[in-house]
Amino acid sequence: MPVYEFLCGHCGDVFERIMSLSEMQETKVSCPQCGSGDVNQQLGSLSVKVGIGEYRGKVV
Repeated sequence: MPVYEFLCGHCGDVFERIMSLSEMQETKVSCPQCGSGDVNQQLGSLSVKVGIGEYRGKVV
């Protein structure tokens, strides 16, 4: 399941949520620190499995 990273526009907290693509589209995300709904999705890191037991990660 994807990990989404958010930045709160009210208090500046950066937090992550694990949710499916459908949950992401249907859910109103709020900040766990201050409860504000003024949050923006941030670009996070990406990890890709390229072979048996081998992972490569890259920050995008």
